[in-house]
Amino acid sequence: MATNLEEIMKIAQAAQAAASSIVPATAAQATQVATRGHDMTLDDVLSNGMAVDVWLKVNYNGMFWGSHPKNLFEDVIVDIDMTEITPHQAFKYTVNGGNPVYKKTRDGVNVVGGGSWDDAIAQAKRLTNKDPDIFTSVDILMVLVEDFKDSKGNVLVEAGTDIGHTTSTTNFKPFKTFLRDVAKKNLKSGVVRVKLTQESREAKGFSWGIINFNLLGSADEMDVAQAA
Repeated sequence: MATNLEEIMKIAQAAQAAASSIVPATAAQATQVATRGHDMTLDDVLSNGMAVDVWLKVNYNGMFWGSHPKNLFEDVIVDIDMTEITPHQAFKYTVNGGNPVYKKTRDGVNVVGGGSWDDAIAQAKRLTNKDPDIFTSVDILMVLVEDFKDSKGNVLVEAGTDIGHTTSTTNFKPFKTFLRDVAKKNLKSGVVRVKLTQESREAKGFSWGIINFNLLGSADEMDVAQAA
């Protein structure tokens, strides 16, 4: 379900306020609250995941398309419909060194993909003997502005392709900075043009990458100006 900028900021503030609590009740109030055991609706279908052509990922060395870090790049220009950004809360845990298990909710009641949020938290605590670290994130639907080509000029991703990205724990703060910039320029209900840039980070023996969102302006206004 489409979510506006005010709701995204509310859920972020609620997450910070509820950092010491396992169940983010106030965050649930920032989005549409679902009823336990309700029949699925078309809205549920739409909210269970973004329909995208390719996912944008990032690591210490650059950004890349899909699951394999090849054809790394440092920047790309996309359009983002601010009304199509969807916030959620999430956590991950591992058991005995296995693959990480991810859980997320958009309403504080139900887990995306099925199940109870409260039950998921309780299970994680039971398996790891500690409360899960719940963080706020957003699912972002973007549209590629120009063809993306490799070093040989081959088109890897065509202009107009729907791109998905989910912010990580360390990437949400830069995204909030972008949201404030959007609000300041009164573009919170439109389509904005954004230059995405990769930033490498290191701390305590770990290395990773984040994406910075650099607002260029209104996508419609920029298209009109370019055509003039």
